[in-house]
Amino acid sequence: MTKYKLSKQELQDHWDDQIRFIQKSIKEFDRGDEKEAQRLATHLRVLFHETQKSKSIFGQLKPQIIFYSSGDLYTPSNLFTSWTLLDLMVSPEGIKYNAKSNNQSRCFFLMFNDWWNEIIFDDKKINLPDVIL
Repeated sequence: MTKYKLSKQELQDHWDDQIRFIQKSIKEFDRGDEKEAQRLATHLRVLFHETQKSKSIFGQLKPQIIFYSSGDLYTPSNLFTSWTLLDLMVSPEGIKYNAKSNNQSRCFFLMFNDWWNEIIFDDKKINLPDVIL
């Protein structure tokens, strides 16, 4: 079967659609609809995820853009579980994760591979000897 190759304009239209969907989902998420996180992840996957048989829209367009990284700095020597893009909020209703605000002191601009492969969550298994020894 012959594969159809999208034109540059068709790829750009798909890119623009995904960005629009992401912007709408961000608004809904910020209004409190936490289920939008799932939709956001899906649109990011469509834009950036690649396999041996599937090229991402980003990989096909190869736009010359730099990515914004605002999470906390990942420190591998930290013995505690760390998540660089989330804050932990404790309230009478329980514990909840919140996205970090944009008012972070750390702000980097990265090339795609560095941004895509940035460690954002590290769940270490720590036992007593790890701490004591």
